[in-house]
Amino acid sequence: MSEKIQKQLSGYGLLILLFSIVPQLCQAQIKAEFVSGYYITLSKDTIKADIYFEDWVISPSQIKVKTPGEQKTLTTDDVLGFGIKTKTLKVDFTPVRMGIKYIQYPDEVVDFGKSPYSEIGETSFFAKNLIIGEHGSLFRMVDKFEKERFIFGKNGFNTELEYFTYLTQKKGSGGQTFQFVYDNYKSQLESLCSDAPKMKNKTAKYNEQSLKDYILEYNRCFLGNVVEVQKTEKSTLNFIAGLGYEKTFEYLSNTGSGILKFGHTNYLPRIEFGVRINFPYNFRNNYVEIDYNVMVLVIKEKSAVRGINLTYGGFLKSKNNIQLGYATGITEGKNIFIGSGLAYKKKIILDIKYGVYPIKGTLSGVLKYAIGK
Repeated sequence: MSEKIQKQLSGYGLLILLFSIVPQLCQAQIKAEFVSGYYITLSKDTIKADIYFEDWVISPSQIKVKTPGEQKTLTTDDVLGFGIKTKTLKVDFTPVRMGIKYIQYPDEVVDFGKSPYSEIGETSFFAKNLIIGEHGSLFRMVDKFEKERFIFGKNGFNTELEYFTYLTQKKGSGGQTFQFVYDNYKSQLESLCSDAPKMKNKTAKYNEQSLKDYILEYNRCFLGNVVEVQKTEKSTLNFIAGLGYEKTFEYLSNTGSGILKFGHTNYLPRIEFGVRINFPYNFRNNYVEIDYNVMVLVIKEKSAVRGINLTYGGFLKSKNNIQLGYATGITEGKNIFIGSGLAYKKKIILDIKYGVYPIKGTLSGVLKYAIGK
């Protein structure tokens, strides 16, 4: 490939690469912001305040709050709880103090018969409220290894519902490893809910929705009412339609000189339609998208080029309705592309992508509209 072509390609690539990388570098700085919420004092007063919401991947042990004329940091010892209340997010947290067990070496194989656990001392964190009931409550926390854990609260005591998987190896097995599943939560639920005979033969899977259904049914076995049921966040689906242009440039070899050079360069109308799956929880600003695109060859050829794109991308949080986006993925099952763009309320999106192919490159700009929630 000639030096001239390399420079031109590097120019296109650098431009889009910057658009793609800069948002990710800036994400940590603009991801967190103060949002509307409240906290409950130890004297049970509810104070309206702005909460410094950081989309916590790991359950926090302290929070920043801002009220008129004051900003301070509160720990699990300072409040009885806090919550986020915005148009798109409503979630409440309760301080929990308890001992936590960790897998000692989460990335290593444990000898068969040896305990993989190491219990640390008393620790505290803010756990997400899933169900607050008169007879039993359910909380969710995420530990330092980003492992999801569930906690059952009853009569003022909290019990972690234990579920672990780890790799173990038997001596004399020739190096063969086995996955060990420790699902003690089943017997824990049976014991904790034994005062409700109707729950005797009930079981639950170790996931948020199944455990919520179980604890909710347990509370309904009594005359008491469930105070609160936190709605489970789920993935959402958008249908995507877009229209734009794509510039395609091919690299051809001049057989006379043996030097690669640009061949045909086309500007092709590009039509896209597909689906986008938006993730829940802490990854609610990320998505997976599958598009089917059609490019019509309108200059000389009377045909069309079709392809399927698989994209992983995300939107950066902002204080207004304009979001900066980033994406990467594959097209036609083998070729890589990177991209960036702007979005309005995640509904109207301007996508700019640079594709790298074995014998050609592409630069496209498509205006998309997302239908659905």
